[in-house]
Parts: sequence; structure tokens; C-alpha cells
Amino acid sequence: MTLSPEKQHVRPGDADNDPVAVARGLAEKWRATAVERDRAGGSATVEREDLRASGLLSLLIPRQYGGWGADWPTAIEVVREIAAADGSLGHLLGYHLSSAPMIELFGSQEQEQRLYRQIAQNDWWTGNASSENNSHVLDWKVSASPTEDGGYLLNGTKHFCSGAKGSDLLLVFGVIQDDSPQQGAIIAAVIPTSRHGVQVNDDWAAIGMRQTDSGSTDFHSVKVEPDEVLGEPNAFIVAFIQSERGSLFAPIVQLIFANVYLGIAHGALDAAREYTRTQARPWTPAGVQQATEDPYVLRAYGEFTIALQGADAAAREAAHLLQTVWDKGDALAPEDRGELMVKIPGVKALATNAALDVNSGIFEVIGARGTHPKYGFDRFWRNVRTHTLHDPVSYKIADVGKHTLNGQYPIPGFTS
Repeated sequence: MTLSPEKQHVRPGDADNDPVAVARGLAEKWRATAVERDRAGGSATVEREDLRASGLLSLLIPRQYGGWGADWPTAIEVVREIAAADGSLGHLLGYHLSSAPMIELFGSQEQEQRLYRQIAQNDWWTGNASSENNSHVLDWKVSASPTEDGGYLLNGTKHFCSGAKGSDLLLVFGVIQDDSPQQGAIIAAVIPTSRHGVQVNDDWAAIGMRQTDSGSTDFHSVKVEPDEVLGEPNAFIVAFIQSERGSLFAPIVQLIFANVYLGIAHGALDAAREYTRTQARPWTPAGVQQATEDPYVLRAYGEFTIALQGADAAAREAAHLLQTVWDKGDALAPEDRGELMVKIPGVKALATNAALDVNSGIFEVIGARGTHPKYGFDRFWRNVRTHTLHDPVSYKIADVGKHTLNGQYPIPGFTS
């Protein structure tokens, strides 16, 4: 891979423009088409190009490389704003943003400089190719066969490749297959999605997150150049075992997921509120003229808001803790990582429960007429229900309980 020619990175407004405000502007634009696009499924091509043009794809790229240089609390707010308008787009942006720290955590300084500049200068999307549909979630079979030049050839199929379609770069994992002592070790690499042998399939189908392009990707003798490999074989496993800085990848992803759920729930609450104010009818025994005066409707909205207030506060506190831990660099201690991964599972549980409750509960306050498909209120629940099955929240709650009762931190891993 070679650097593209230098170009002026264009953002809306001046270089100090507020990225959260930019996200809100995009969200407002997309709300008008959200129901129709959810019904159609497929790819949100126009909206992804909007994100590309906005500069938000380089949100976490340091300024010296041409990016926005935002911190984690800001990035989390941006994801939440986008998800409030469209859960699929919040999901896609979240996955993209989670790829940037992978480069910094595991790549060399040269890789960081090269890839960060490319993403910032060209407004590149990064897709994900990690999961496989085998006997268990870490039963990876995509093979990485070493080549004489120090690279690899990838063969096999990845599933749930969110954002791979239409991306410029792919973060991909493979398992070394040879007769050396490295047999079975995991490698990670960032490669061009257009690389010969990469086939991104249009086969994503689920009840929710219908425009995340989370289908499968086939690899047919795909060459991975030596300078595209992030770290040594099993660098991720070593980072988890030793609670090194690289293991922060897991809490970053988990916190992003939680804020996607919260964003979707806020979007549902906003849409339901507008409907209740303008179209809902009061129930006759309430003895009121408007649904907005019905005491049970008022109580329901109060419960929705209180649930989100608590989850929002916990999420923002966790984002600031993540920034504090991130800033420690290589001085990160296992206890720092442990405290973060007690906090974030709690946020994940709060966000999951609040989002599911709000997104199903809104039907109680909009009434039967609000179930007409033209309103699309069901999309909020379908999106959250689909994504919250990514990894069981019961294990997150148990991790928090284990620390409270026994003083044990969660064992570092891809989801903890």
C-alpha cells in the first residue's frame, strides 16, 4: 500500500467545527428516510457517502495525521447522535471508529502514520472481517498461510462482516496454518477491500440492523503484505493474558455498542413523543382531552426518561474513565483495565435493558394506530433486539457481580 497524494482534508465549516453538531446535522437529514430505508434493507450508500464527506470518519485520527483528533467522550456522543436517527448507521460508524485504536494499539509507528494519513486524507471507510459461523464464537478457521516474503495468504469465509461492503480497508483476522511453532496463532491485518481475491457478499438478512451490510466475506488466496500485519502472531492473545494496553480494544467496542443502543432508544423516545403529542388519543376513562394529559401516559414517559437518564450518565462516566485509562499509554496497570471492565459491563447492561424496555414500551403510549408500518416504530426494537444478541448481557452482569462479591476483575478477552 502506498500513500495517496497529499490533499487538503475538507470538513464542514472550519477546522474547529464541533463534531457532535455535525453528527446532529446528519441525523436530522436522515430521519426523513429512515423508515423507508429500513424497509428496503440493503446498503445505505448515500448516507455512508454523507458520513465520508462530513469528515467524521477521521474523528479519532490525531490532528498531526489530518484527522479531527477527538477524544473518546466526544466519539461516543457522535455515535449516539447518529444511532438516534438510524441504528444501522450508528452501528457502522461505531465499528469504523473501533478500528482506529487497533492500528495504534498493535501496529508499528510506520503503520500508524501511513494508515491514519490514508484514512484522513481519503475519508476511507474501514470494514470488519473477524467473526465466523462455526461451533463457537472464537472457532476461527480462515487460514493464514505464511509466504516467503513474511506475508500471508488468506483463505476461508468470515461472517457478520459489518461495514465490509463499500469499505476501503478491511480489518481481518486469520489463523496461521503451517508446520512451524506458530501453527494456530492468530494474526490481524489491515488490507484494501479491493485486494484481489476478496469477495464481499450481499447476503445479510436479519430482523434488525438491516442496513449494516453485515454479511459474509470470502477470501480466495488473498495476499497480505508483510507491512499490513498488525503486530506479531498472537499479539492480541498476549495483550489479553497480560492485560496490556492492546486489551483495551474489548472495552472500547463494548462501550460503543452500549451507546448505539442508547442512541436508538433516544430516537424511539423522540419519535414516540412527537406521535403522542400530535396523533395519539386519550383513553376515555382518563377523563382528559389530550393524550399528553393522561396520567398513565405521563408516568410511562417518566419511566422511559428516568431509565435513559441513568444509563446515559453511566455511559458518559465510563467514556471519561476510558479516556483516563487510554491516556496512561504503556503505563497501564492491570488494575486500570480491570476497573474499566467492571464499569463498562454495567453500562452495557443498563443500556441493553433501558433500550429494550423503551423500544417496546413506546407502543403502550402511541396506541394501536401507531403500529401501522408507515410509522416504522418497530424498527427501534428490531435494531436493538438484533444487536444486543451480539454477546449475552447476562455474562456482563455476572462479571460485575463477581467483582462486587469476590473482588475479581473480568478475565480479558474479545468481549470482556
